[in-house]
Amino acid sequence: VESNDVEFSDHQPIGLTGGWKEIFGDPAVGFTMLLHGRPGTGKSTVALRLARYLATGARVLYISSEEMTAEGRASATLSQKVTKAGGSHPNLKFGGTHEGLDLSE
Repeated sequence: VESNDVEFSDHQPIGLTGGWKEIFGDPAVGFTMLLHGRPGTGKSTVALRLARYLATGARVLYISSEEMTAEGRASATLSQKVTKAGGSHPNLKFGGTHEGLDLSE
């Protein structure tokens, strides 16, 4: 992809505000984010808080291959982190992978 294509691409921003916009800018609708870092540095907390914030205006799929069981259930650790990050939201869904999911709903 040429740099001009990236710089002048036509995309619909999701409309982040406040501190979220300062940290992440204003990504396009349908963006994907990967957080990487050492254990215990707050990656899950930041990701869950952002996911909950985004869920107030859109559907969010939070994928955590490490914190979902083989049966597709959240681990006790993930449940605790969700509670710590502000709790559940009807627009916030969880999965261990996106494979097989209908993301159009």
